[in-house]
Parts: sequence; structure tokens; C-alpha cells
Amino acid sequence: MGSDALLLGRKTYEGFAAAWPGRTDEAGFADKFNSMPKYVISATLEEAEWNNSTLMEHDLIDEYRLMTFPVVLGKGRRLFGEGSPTTTLQLADSQAVGPDGVLVLTHQRATDS
Repeated sequence: MGSDALLLGRKTYEGFAAAWPGRTDEAGFADKFNSMPKYVISATLEEAEWNNSTLMEHDLIDEYRLMTFPVVLGKGRRLFGEGSPTTTLQLADSQAVGPDGVLVLTHQRATDS
């Protein structure tokens, strides 16, 4: 409930867009989730049709909140490419959520000291 917007990759966006628009709940989470701005990072998505969705460009993000799950998959793709401006992020906060070891990691742009 503390987020102002969502940052999603194409696959996650497509899954959420298929599942969330019709959801409701008494706490109001579904309404907030569906109405908040959504930014999609994708080179292949043609149209972002879910309410308040746009494609992201120009490196305009100051903070990332990433959920990591303790699952070992072996070698995988990097979240950010080599030399990307986002490689200058610094860890600002970490919080364990739930009993399964899931972490919410908050990264912000590194400040010059």
C-alpha cells in the first residue's frame, strides 16, 4: 500500500493485466493496485492496455523495490545490462516478509560522496 506506482517487465505485466483488472477486496488493495500508474519495461510489448499503464524509457527511475524469492535456478539473465546507469544503485533498505524468506530490497540511485 506504500507504493505510488508499479514497474513491471513484459511477462509480469501481461500476467498481472490478465488477472487483476476484475479483482476486488474489502481492504481496497485491488482498487489501489488497478488504479496506480504502471510502467512497463519492454522492447516487444506493442500496447499497454491495463488502466494507467505506459511503457518506460529514458532512465527516469530513482528507486526500485524488488522482491526476491529464495529459489535457485542456476545461471540466468541479468536484471540490468552491463554498463547500465542502474548499476550505480545502492541498497537503501531490506525487509524480510513472510515465513518463506522472501526479501523486499529497496535500491536507490547512488549519491556522490
